[in-house]
Amino acid sequence: MPEKTVTTSKKVAHSFQETFESLVVAFILAFVFRAFVVEAFVIPTGSMADTLRGKHFRLTCPTCGYEYNYGFVPPKYNNSKITYSEEFFPSTRFPITPPGDNVQRVPIPVCPMCHTPAPINQPQWVSNGDRILVLKYLYQFVEPKTWDVVVFKNPTDPTKNFIKRLIATPNQTVEIIDGDIYLDDVIQHKPRHVQEELWLLAWDNDHQPIKPTRQTWRQPFAPEKAGTDWIIDTEHHRFHFNGAERTDELRFSSDHLHQILNNFNAYNGPNIIGFRFYASDLNFSANLIPTDTTIPTVFSITLGKYGRTYRGDINLDGNLAVVDETTNQTLGSLARHPITAPTAVSFAILDHQFILEVGDDQLVIDGPNKKTEWGYNPDRPNEHIPSVALAAKGGAFELAALKLYHDIHYTSDDRSGQVGRGGETNPFTLGEDEFFVLGDNTAMSHDSRFWTEDGIGNDKKYREGVVPRDYLIGKALFVYWPGGFHYLDDQGLALIPNVGQMRFIH
Repeated sequence: MPEKTVTTSKKVAHSFQETFESLVVAFILAFVFRAFVVEAFVIPTGSMADTLRGKHFRLTCPTCGYEYNYGFVPPKYNNSKITYSEEFFPSTRFPITPPGDNVQRVPIPVCPMCHTPAPINQPQWVSNGDRILVLKYLYQFVEPKTWDVVVFKNPTDPTKNFIKRLIATPNQTVEIIDGDIYLDDVIQHKPRHVQEELWLLAWDNDHQPIKPTRQTWRQPFAPEKAGTDWIIDTEHHRFHFNGAERTDELRFSSDHLHQILNNFNAYNGPNIIGFRFYASDLNFSANLIPTDTTIPTVFSITLGKYGRTYRGDINLDGNLAVVDETTNQTLGSLARHPITAPTAVSFAILDHQFILEVGDDQLVIDGPNKKTEWGYNPDRPNEHIPSVALAAKGGAFELAALKLYHDIHYTSDDRSGQVGRGGETNPFTLGEDEFFVLGDNTAMSHDSRFWTEDGIGNDKKYREGVVPRDYLIGKALFVYWPGGFHYLDDQGLALIPNVGQMRFIH
């Protein structure tokens, strides 16, 4: 019996030792992994919104139900009695626009779909900035690429980390022309996974006021003539085409486009006065649902850029074509199988390309490299409002999930109109080991365009406006905690993970 007791004690001790050693090894591996492979960072500001968010309110429009984010900038809430630092984070619900003698005006956020102001008399929870994983030291082995989202040391204060999108690499000349990026005089096409992140939703037919509180809101599509064969079903959010022998057209209101294609970003609040431009790279998408396949049918999406119009023709028999309506020239075509079931369709003008998509098939056509060949006038950049129209002839069909997106439009100048570094008419050439970065929240980002101090550190002085290779930390990889949900209405800790917003960063 005594021998058995000793043996059991030894086994317990051995098991405890193994567990302890396993924990130590796990701790060491985690420490090494954090130190040399991946590290967690918190997004500090909204300069990359909505791709990545700093502290923000998560709001739902009371009239159309659209969910959007509005940046929380603590110093804007300073008054004669209270001073909030950038690091301040409220532990209870916080008023979006507080009463009192504000030092800075806090704008009332508005819904980006129906432009209804948020209810300012209802305090809201503030969500923390996105928590992300950064792949450290990646750039020790591979070269950084244009469009990477990178974390780096602030060149003017290396104790702080910044996050931006990398735009230009060593020895390249960068110029922003009407919102597009040119490197060495060649327009840059964004990879598909990056572009999916940078499309900005301008209009969604599924989000319209149930009970409009503002008389200015109307369905933006309207028929060109009386007795139209189009029916706009507001209850079910669908467009019906009843069939016609001649082409019948719906046009998107130019007044509405004027409102939604400027620099508006719900994260920043209302439109920024003095920052007016039109984002003319558009993408219209819908689900096409055939209801009569016995008659040859053509559905067309027309987009206007710089006063010229281009049409994406979708024949339900399977043929696709892109047509320049100014010259009536077919720019390209593609044959595919007929459309007999609900199919996703879209037409985009993007980075000087035409992209017509039907299901898994894609027709891509390169346009001219120079904007002037498209009709762009640098002296009157806002001369023409972009246009959107739908047309059809033949058999009946329906459209559902109608959406209009515009591409990110990188701004060249600041609020005073001063053209920034790399802006239009002010190209900027990088040297060895120099990088140029921009924030996705372009109108509100302080980045390579506007840095006014030389970089410091490592016993060196770095040129203003650049990120030196020495200061690159790594590539942003994954949002692992995108601001949680509150377990109880009066409980300050957001403990429930927002799983739906966990995502890889592009």
